[in-house]
Amino acid sequence: MNLRSILTARVAMTLAGLALAVTSAGAQASTAVLEASSSRLRYANDTASNGAFTISPSLHAMLPDASLDVAGGLSQFTGGGWSTQGLLAGALFTPWRPIVGELAGTTGGSVHADGNRTAESLASVRLHAIHDGVGAWIGGSVGQTWDSLGWHSVRGTEGGVWVQHSGLIATLSMAPTRVADTISFTDAQLALRALAGKADINATVGARHGDRVALGGGAQGWVNASVALWIGRDVAITASAGRYPADPLQGYEAASYGTLGIRLGLRDLTSAAASASTPDRAPAPARGAHPVTRIDRAEGEASRVVEDFEVRALGGGQRLVRVRATAARRVEISGDFTSWQPVTLESLGDGWWTTTLPIGAGTYEMNVRVDGGAWLAPPGLTTLADEDGGVVGVLVVPDR
Repeated sequence: MNLRSILTARVAMTLAGLALAVTSAGAQASTAVLEASSSRLRYANDTASNGAFTISPSLHAMLPDASLDVAGGLSQFTGGGWSTQGLLAGALFTPWRPIVGELAGTTGGSVHADGNRTAESLASVRLHAIHDGVGAWIGGSVGQTWDSLGWHSVRGTEGGVWVQHSGLIATLSMAPTRVADTISFTDAQLALRALAGKADINATVGARHGDRVALGGGAQGWVNASVALWIGRDVAITASAGRYPADPLQGYEAASYGTLGIRLGLRDLTSAAASASTPDRAPAPARGAHPVTRIDRAEGEASRVVEDFEVRALGGGQRLVRVRATAARRVEISGDFTSWQPVTLESLGDGWWTTTLPIGAGTYEMNVRVDGGAWLAPPGLTTLADEDGGVVGVLVVPDR
């Protein structure tokens, strides 16, 4: 067995082991994603581009006041050679509100066909302030990074603000960093995420100020855009393009890239084990250091709970659908009566979310989703296994 086969097997076994560990530990939600993509990239100091095919599995799990992420990747380049990467990240959150404390750790690395290897381990502390769709955070981190020249110390601070409104999340952040007392730089970045129907759209614009080594040959800015279009419950077409900056922590060059791929969002592993929940139809990409992601995790299980559900007749075939989710920032429903297209409910400000739909008398299958999480059967409804092996709620609408 060659080295690539060994590394691929290790990635698969690690993900499987962590999935079983998370399930047995009682995770509130866990989502697995497998993505295959083809890409073209050109490094800052090269005139020719190189192609690559990449397989990227990942797992996200959330427990009360804690989270775990693991991700891997194996790339084969058209010009010869290969590389593999791995990442493990975890975080613990305080139960305080609206101020949330976070203790996080990240470790990862890469191995390349030419024998080069990199590694990085960081410990971080952050303090979040969250209120009504708006938040801010400050924090700091310390750790070690390793490249072909050896281990180097890393120290950094960070801060930022975010706003969420009508399916759009905007985040502005700044992060000064110092490596081995010889390299210092500051990154400023604006990140946007929009959930529009079946599309998950992300874009970032960033700029760096610092030492020449950190600028990667003078590259001081970057722009990235990506989209995932869900063509089925668990299948999405993905595309991305842009430029990423040099990584002085691990010695990576800046590069321009474009990718096209397919993503499989595997069912909620914990719920599947308990046969009690439907799979997430539009799981997010592998989660990393996005501050809004941390805040979503810090909200814990409360942000996913649907406390009550009801449907009222309004006359003329119109029905008022009401969902009570007091900690939610976004509530959607989907079912036979919407052709399984997500419908966003309107908040009344008192924990109730509503919408009016033309629903005739009959029996329907449906689900509800809170804050972009897993699709769940509403409380009080009989559950039924669907054709994909998930669970939906059975809604009976009387003729009156």
